[in-house]
Order: sequence, then structure tokens, then C-alpha cells
Amino acid sequence: TKKYADRIMGASCSTPSSYLQYKNDFELVIRVTKDLEHLLETSFDAPSGKQVGLHDKITHAQRQSGLSPETVKKLRYLVTT
Repeated sequence: TKKYADRIMGASCSTPSSYLQYKNDFELVIRVTKDLEHLLETSFDAPSGKQVGLHDKITHAQRQSGLSPETVKKLRYLVTT
């Protein structure tokens, strides 16, 4: 389906080369964080909304997809620092 293809191809996310356009580190961090959030919501069916944080979405992805503890640790490190 198109939704599946969008998730796999990253149609709604930035491309790696598009990250080069940012001159400001803060803009880059915001863009990458939004892309991570989008991937968690679309690829792992994590809940969305203003009241749901990235840690909650990571926990959901871990429970739904069985992410390894190492992956979860790395994701939590990324969204905490």
C-alpha cells in the first residue's frame, strides 16, 4: 500500500542530503527530532499528540516491535541529550 511505501521510503522525512542545508545546529536537531518522531509514529504506530513525548513513543515502539535494549538505550540517549 502507499502508506507502507511511504514508511519504507521515508517519504515524509528529510533525506540525508537535505540535512546539509541547515546552517544552525539547533535547526538540525529540531529537524532530526521531528523525523525521529514521525518514524516512531508511522513505522511503529506510536501514539501522537501534544501530551505524548518521545520517551513514551520509544516505549511504545519497544513493546510493539521488540526493539532491543541496546537500541532503546541509544534512542533514549539521543532524545535526552
